[in-house]
Amino acid sequence: MGEEVQQLEEKIQKLKAENELEEFVLSCSILSDLCKAKASILLEEENVNWNEVKDLKIKSGKYKQLEKETLLKLGKVILELDVDFITIKPEVIKALDEESKRKNISRDRLVRNILEQGFKRMYDEGKL
Repeated sequence: MGEEVQQLEEKIQKLKAENELEEFVLSCSILSDLCKAKASILLEEENVNWNEVKDLKIKSGKYKQLEKETLLKLGKVILELDVDFITIKPEVIKALDEESKRKNISRDRLVRNILEQGFKRMYDEGKL
C-alpha cells in the first residue's frame, strides 16, 4: 500500500498545480482513507511499527484537512459566481456546515461573510 500512497501524493501535487479542484478533493479523500486503512492493518501486526502508524495517521489528517479546505474554497467560488444553492454539491454544503460550527455561527451568516468578502475583493479589484 506504500506505493499507492506515494502515487496518490504525486497525483495530488499535480492536480493542485493544475488547479483541478474537484479531482483534487476526491484524491485527498481517497488518500486520507487509504492512510487510515493502512494504519489499521499495521495495528493488527504482531510487531507494530508505532512510528509508521503515527505517520500514517498524521498524513490521513493532513489530507482530510486539505479536502475540507478545498471544499470550502470551491463553495466560495460557487457562491461568488452566484450559483443557486440547489446546484451546490452536498459535500460543499457539509463543509459549510462544519465551518459554521467551527466558527460558532449559522451557515447563513457564514455564507453572508463569504459573499461580503467576495464582493469586497471584486470591488477592490475594480470588477464592481
